[in-house]
Amino acid sequence: KPLTHGAALKQKVTTKAEQAADVAGELNTRYFGVPQNKVLVLGAGYVSGPVVSYLARSGRNAITVACRTLRQARMVSANSRNTTELQLDVEDDGALDKALRDADVVVCLVPDRHHGRVMKACIKAGVPMISSNTPTAEMQELQREAEDAGVPILAECGFDPGLDHVHAMNTFHDIKNKGGRVRAYKAVMGALPAAESADNPLGYKFTWSPISVLQKALRDARFRAEGEIVEVPRSQVLASAQKYDINPALPLEHFPSGDSESLTAAYGLPDADSMYRATARYRGWSALIDAFNRLGLLDESVEDARATPVSGDPWPALLAQVLESPEDSASALQTVVRDRLMATATTDRVSSTGETAEEATERAIECMKWLGLFKKSEKMRLASTDAPSVLHAFARNLEKHTRMQPGDRDMVFLRQEYEIEWLNGKRDRHRSQIISYGDDKSTALSRAVALPVAIAAQLVIDDQVPRGGSGLILPTHRDLYLPIIKGMASEGLKAPVELGIN
Repeated sequence: KPLTHGAALKQKVTTKAEQAADVAGELNTRYFGVPQNKVLVLGAGYVSGPVVSYLARSGRNAITVACRTLRQARMVSANSRNTTELQLDVEDDGALDKALRDADVVVCLVPDRHHGRVMKACIKAGVPMISSNTPTAEMQELQREAEDAGVPILAECGFDPGLDHVHAMNTFHDIKNKGGRVRAYKAVMGALPAAESADNPLGYKFTWSPISVLQKALRDARFRAEGEIVEVPRSQVLASAQKYDINPALPLEHFPSGDSESLTAAYGLPDADSMYRATARYRGWSALIDAFNRLGLLDESVEDARATPVSGDPWPALLAQVLESPEDSASALQTVVRDRLMATATTDRVSSTGETAEEATERAIECMKWLGLFKKSEKMRLASTDAPSVLHAFARNLEKHTRMQPGDRDMVFLRQEYEIEWLNGKRDRHRSQIISYGDDKSTALSRAVALPVAIAAQLVIDDQVPRGGSGLILPTHRDLYLPIIKGMASEGLKAPVELGIN
């Protein structure tokens, strides 16, 4: 059965690490009595369950799971000791401030758009915060305020970003100790269905928030290539996808992910010739999502929007608004889609698949048919927390049609490549790789995101943050990345497998 919110907690403890931690937690509770560390976990989504499960192993942690929906919070905390639930809307500043009064540390697992608000409240309350996400612009503007208040805000402590940082820094340190110098670095990361489960036209199934997946693919990108800064506007990121093969069974592609250039400073490599981070998908995914974007299906606008979705209305009605089509019949809409995609195609061929523009257009139309977008029986649905935007309606449609099914499993992988210059002038290329699959207990992605976050939170609880650490902190300091690597290994997610030097 596919795992969703908190489902991993309902499974029997089986690993030796979990068994040992379970016994230790029970002994801690008996010895120390009432838990002393108050942890507030904001959010009850896919990742929250494994985070709570890990932190609850220590009998000294009292965990409050806060969510807008109390039922979801209870699902997450169901089988963990020393947990309570709190119904909380993080957009209610008064309620958020009140919840923080009793917290020693906050693990922020709510959507990106709330992180700035939560960070501001944490600074006001003097409470450290841990997040798996890239700092938003609002969070970056609060950097000085957090530093002045002496409040540490640990960010990018998940899988992507997160594990790439910790393993990269560990390798950089090793190269430096051996007298080498990193001239170029490339990281490609992917969270995908396993090959046998990628059995739909998208080649993708969601193990995390669909809205986040789509938003992440629509960010401006910036990276360094052979000494030159390359900037790719969000409208061209997906179209820039390139072929990428890690083995013959996995035909992949990658596209640039966010601001890689800024990592030259964070990694202590200001003179590196190249610095590139990318997101991987099965080949053809980027062309489809790019097509949907060009059609207007990824429009986040609410005010002055061309179209406004209404739950319960048929999808063709919304599609006609989006495309400004006078008719909403399937044939009329498909004609408009075909004309629009051909008119907005930027190249004659898709670089990652080799398809012609015509072939890519027809594949997009077939995918839209599979999603039911031309059928009047396909109704829109929006959650009460969704913005009334086309993007949110489309994300809900994708969520409905691309769920993990019984017997499905997911995978995460991280491939890192380093170009090293040695003291004698010789240059080598060093490669390493992690591939991890989900199982019947939990998804690979939930483990890969939750465990680094939970380990980082425990480091804060144990006062192991780097000396003088305050403001926004990435896991690029040895006092953070070494314990995270060690903790991940003890949970079964080993260090990267070395692929050799050439």
